[in-house]
Amino acid sequence: TVQQIHTLLDETGAVVHTLEVQRQLDDILLTVIEAQTSQLSFMLTGQEGRLRGYTAAEANLTRQLRQLEVLSSDNFAQVGRVNRLRDATSRHLAAIVKRVDARRTRGASPNGSLEQEPDETRVILAEIRRITSEMAEEEATVLAARQAQAQAAYEAAVTGRIGSAVVNALLFVSLALVAASWAHARE
Repeated sequence: TVQQIHTLLDETGAVVHTLEVQRQLDDILLTVIEAQTSQLSFMLTGQEGRLRGYTAAEANLTRQLRQLEVLSSDNFAQVGRVNRLRDATSRHLAAIVKRVDARRTRGASPNGSLEQEPDETRVILAEIRRITSEMAEEEATVLAARQAQAQAAYEAAVTGRIGSAVVNALLFVSLALVAASWAHARE
């Protein structure tokens, strides 16, 4: 029936929505890692051009987090995690700027080591990974439930279509029999 088709479309849309949230989480984590890599490259070389990845990551993160917030607005627990993730990424970017500024001020360390001072970015990156992992686990659970609902809606729609086809066939046969009996009665 039409209602079953609408239900199937709704359930399939929910699956697609969950997959979009998962993709957005992957994109955010990748962007954070790109910023970290850019900073490490600059720390090793002192070449300003190595910070282009950081600059791009900073611009992308704002957009990506906003999109994740919109996508997650239907899940209260995820909204809280998005806020924690936004805070952690802000602190991560600030820590990168702090390290970059320190490298510019003091220049290269004598032995080329990055371990002269504690690297807060690594700690915050681990926190970001934990938050995105929590969110990914939640979305995997939601995805499994939504896929099951979509499958049930698909089966109901197919059954409904088959049932509808059978009913239509029976009606057609009935009409044919009625027409044949009327034709026979007229003779």
